[in-house]
Amino acid sequence: RDRPDFMVEFYAPWCGACKRFAPTYKDFAENVQQLNLSLKVAAVDVEANPALRERYGIDSFPTLMFFSKHQKAPIRTASILRSSTVLVDWVKKLVGPAVTEVDVLPKPLPGGEPLVVLKTKGAPPPSFLESAQQLRLHARFFWLKSELQPGSVNIDVLHWQEPPATFEWTAGGDNSDDEDDALSVRPKEWKDFFQDHRQPVLHVVENPQSLLEKFERTAAFKSMAIWVLLNTSTEIGALNQN
Repeated sequence: RDRPDFMVEFYAPWCGACKRFAPTYKDFAENVQQLNLSLKVAAVDVEANPALRERYGIDSFPTLMFFSKHQKAPIRTASILRSSTVLVDWVKKLVGPAVTEVDVLPKPLPGGEPLVVLKTKGAPPPSFLESAQQLRLHARFFWLKSELQPGSVNIDVLHWQEPPATFEWTAGGDNSDDEDDALSVRPKEWKDFFQDHRQPVLHVVENPQSLLEKFERTAAFKSMAIWVLLNTSTEIGALNQN
């Protein structure tokens, strides 16, 4: 874990899309340096490195992958981010530790990402750190020391002006004081809980149509009820009539 984080572009010399993307990637590398991010930016020619192409399953070009020192598996971008600014914003969510220690409960912002706050007496256990690393593109993770009983763990998912959704569980043994024991009992249940609560109950949006388009791409869209708070100046004529 002493190595830095890496952002890697896998490209082919004959690829036209790679050539068009090259100036954006160069700007991105310069921005990373100017911002002094703890990140190394690299590019790999798959023609010269076929073993790496096979190892990481590269079948389209260019492909961007983020290699975190906190996680074994790399994170692949869903699509090529055409703006260096957008790419910088993306890696900012991934660079450095996934969990931030705080002394007071953080406050979510309107329209912002959900905040996930671990409340436990001891340090964040490895299972929570691993979960935060896997989900950090979807939320911001924090650790707040609490006076819970040893072996007890609470995790709050916070959205703006909404009561917290709290996931809690207790260590397996009656006399256990190992918080990691508590977290390793039901890791899948915690991830399912997070997926169920990652979206706010009430969405504050300026463009209702873009919100609908976002949810239309999900399998659960037909069975969803979406509550939307509209500004008095918002035009709603463009809303989907269905």
